[in-house]
Amino acid sequence: MKKALVMTFVLVLGLGLAVSAADGFAGKWDAKVSIWPAASEFIDFVRSLKSGINVDFTIGGFTFGMESAFGLAGMTKMDFDIDGVLGAFTVSVDIDFSPMVLTSYAVHPVTLEYFADPKYACNQSPSWLVKNEIDNSVYTAAFDDLTAEVSVSIAGVNFDALGYLKGNAGTTSVDYYRWYFAAKPGALDNLGVQSGSQTVAVADCYGSGFRLSMSGSFGGATLTGRAYFNIADDNGSLYDYYSGYSLYPCCATFADMFVESGDWAIVCCDCIARFTELDIIVEDVAFGCASFSGMVTFDCCGFGDVVFLVEDIGLGCCWDLGFDLLITFDETTKSLDICPDITFANTCFTIEACVVTNDGSAADETGFEITGIEIYGLTFEWALNGVTFKSVTSFNLGKKPILGSAAYGGRISSPDKIYVWQPDTTLTTATFTYDHDAGTCVAAAGIDYAVEPDGSGFYELASFSCERAYPWESFVIDIDGDSCCGGLFDITAAFYFGDVKELTDLDGWYLYGLRDENGAPATYGKFLFYGDDAWSATLAPTITAWSDAGCDCCPCEDCSFGLDSVIWDAVYTLKTVNNRLFDWLRTDLDVKLGVGSGFVLTFGADVSLWGWDDLTIGFEFTF
Repeated sequence: MKKALVMTFVLVLGLGLAVSAADGFAGKWDAKVSIWPAASEFIDFVRSLKSGINVDFTIGGFTFGMESAFGLAGMTKMDFDIDGVLGAFTVSVDIDFSPMVLTSYAVHPVTLEYFADPKYACNQSPSWLVKNEIDNSVYTAAFDDLTAEVSVSIAGVNFDALGYLKGNAGTTSVDYYRWYFAAKPGALDNLGVQSGSQTVAVADCYGSGFRLSMSGSFGGATLTGRAYFNIADDNGSLYDYYSGYSLYPCCATFADMFVESGDWAIVCCDCIARFTELDIIVEDVAFGCASFSGMVTFDCCGFGDVVFLVEDIGLGCCWDLGFDLLITFDETTKSLDICPDITFANTCFTIEACVVTNDGSAADETGFEITGIEIYGLTFEWALNGVTFKSVTSFNLGKKPILGSAAYGGRISSPDKIYVWQPDTTLTTATFTYDHDAGTCVAAAGIDYAVEPDGSGFYELASFSCERAYPWESFVIDIDGDSCCGGLFDITAAFYFGDVKELTDLDGWYLYGLRDENGAPATYGKFLFYGDDAWSATLAPTITAWSDAGCDCCPCEDCSFGLDSVIWDAVYTLKTVNNRLFDWLRTDLDVKLGVGSGFVLTFGADVSLWGWDDLTIGFEFTF
């Protein structure tokens, strides 16, 4: 395998160099090194090194491509692809290799400074000191995956076949240390008792599957049928993604609701082409005042659900007010989502807002009503002579984050952390049997929990940032112009402003599933393993213990339960002392300087109120 991989690389690269003057040859070489100027040790100074070489060569209507990537440890990626037209068929093949697959390593903490009180710990200098030393790492090269797709159009109907093969990268053996406490860790506990190393093997899933699809148009609408055999969308159902719009502005757009992500996963780790799912989709059926789409799904268990989507229903009144309807049916239930939307915009200003509604209740004899308008963002953008100025203000960081992720409330965290002990839930083990007649999983006796109700057991380290910043305003200046020798330059500077909160209280609970003498599920128990607050009903977990939802007969028997979990309550309070000019939080600088038409120098710097975050230097060479 290694010789074949090297030979292929040499042949492709040699062929590219030999025909570099030909019209069909093109490529790109880029590199970037990231350093941390604030590092106290040289080993932490260079954070990462990334470099890639991409080569494309076109001949006879086919394009042959090679993509490679390199890092500090060596070659990290090697992909080959072929695209072209063969008669009436369009063909695409992508073959990916993993030059460095981690097969085994050992990890253990070598130094640790532990504080039980977060208020005390975050006032230290440094506030924490912990390192997970990884050694004895062993790598091997392996085949990753192959994706082949063939499509053809006959009489206006498109037929497409896709095959996916996932290689077996082997088993990763992890040798790491566990820490055992005779009782729950207290203020004077440090490392407890080292239990010695334990080896856990994690096997990679391999197998193959394929997807067949057919689509065509009628009356301006599109009808598509997709059948899946042992493969699924690795990003999950896009219907589930768009229906879970709570983190997004009002209701998320449904425009690409039925589009596949293109990332595939094997359903069952084998090469049996079993039927997995069938989707039938109709899109863009136009009416006078709205557009209609729908999808019905089936799997090997039978009927899945049917979804109807009605978009762009205009009310014909002020402010461009309209709404979408999402109606979902399964075998026994029906749900309806009403998604109002509103738009305010002109040449420079954009007010991002949504309509606040009351869904109504049949029991209370109340109907659907619009109760208000929520403005969650204001944007001003202006451009003149290659200079663009943009200002963004957020009034709701969860729906319009300025910096960071909406899932984390649009916040960024300080590099200073404290480390605390929490139960190691990965050590909880149980045995289950699958009841084919009932279609459920039954727990057998002998469930071993990581931590017992008296607090004794195995713990691991969890970390919490001492401070969190919540940017609610940004100013961005972008300058484009001509550089040297036919090149271009682009300078972007972004400034962020907002509030800073500090960690003032921390409490943690451990929840575990109780069982009777036969090992059958009973109820949940809980105890406070960190902090001093009593249990609060508002912190009750939403997970369901011993649910059989993980038992999926379509097509693999996979029993999974939430046996135990850790619930943390971290309280962050606004800092009373503020020595930041204009509530400044962070500045990001990105520079691209063209030296000729095919060579670009790149530079980036990120600085926050906590010091240097990142400094990058690199180049891009296109040929």
